[in-house]
Amino acid sequence: MEFIILFIFGGTIISTFLTNFWIEFKADFAVRWWAYILFSIFYISVPIWIYKKTHYEPKVDYSKADFSQYPVDYRSPVEQMEEIKRKAEAEKLKEKIIEKNEEVEVKPDPFEEYDKEEPEEMTINVDFDKNIYKFYSKNKKEREYLIKEGYKLVKYKSMISDKYEKYLIKPRFNESILHFYVIWEIKRFLESKKIKVDLFATKKPDLIFEFNDKTYAIEVETGSVLKRSVKQVIEKHKTMKKEYDYGFIVVPVRKMVKEYRKVVPAVDLRYLKNKLLRILKT
Repeated sequence: MEFIILFIFGGTIISTFLTNFWIEFKADFAVRWWAYILFSIFYISVPIWIYKKTHYEPKVDYSKADFSQYPVDYRSPVEQMEEIKRKAEAEKLKEKIIEKNEEVEVKPDPFEEYDKEEPEEMTINVDFDKNIYKFYSKNKKEREYLIKEGYKLVKYKSMISDKYEKYLIKPRFNESILHFYVIWEIKRFLESKKIKVDLFATKKPDLIFEFNDKTYAIEVETGSVLKRSVKQVIEKHKTMKKEYDYGFIVVPVRKMVKEYRKVVPAVDLRYLKNKLLRILKT
């Protein structure tokens, strides 16, 4: 700021001096203009030269510079925050171990978060003739034992509660978990309405029940039969139509519903509950 003030003040003084000089000695027009031009060049170039000298920055060859002390973090902000949280949790864990002088399990049992306080000694009470259990109907030891014996932990939406629930399932021979579950869930839903249901694993439909002197048949198809033989699906539908008052095919795999409907009438599992309720109101 001081440099600018001196620059303007000096220029004013010199300009006044030159004007008085030309008036005193009656310099002609050409001489005056040439003097102005030379003065302007001098007056502008000298301050620039002084500025460069006083504000000189040496050139640096950054190609040979060592930036190892300044590491670049290419992770996203979310990943960086997760790393900070992990370090903070690790520090808290260390403090907890030091304060209590005990071991703390870093990776808890996946079942532990669902368990309330249970006695140390637990009896295992399972029936292997039963192919499905609700997850929370068994204690921790029983669940672990069932999984070791081949039961699978799955999560499906219940027709009764309309909520997703966990199950331990071991399907019958040569049957998928989804196929077994849907049959079991339809049977459970109808039995909750006081309807007797018969299950079949042979050539007959999967479920058969009677209501108001009419016989109903339900066949559950996950898509494997259609991929193998379209003719077999058509024959199943014809048999149900011929031998029962009413029969339909239920498809629990959403992307396969359209494929089945190209061949036979099919019901999307998502809308099966409403369909059964309409039947039971008739």
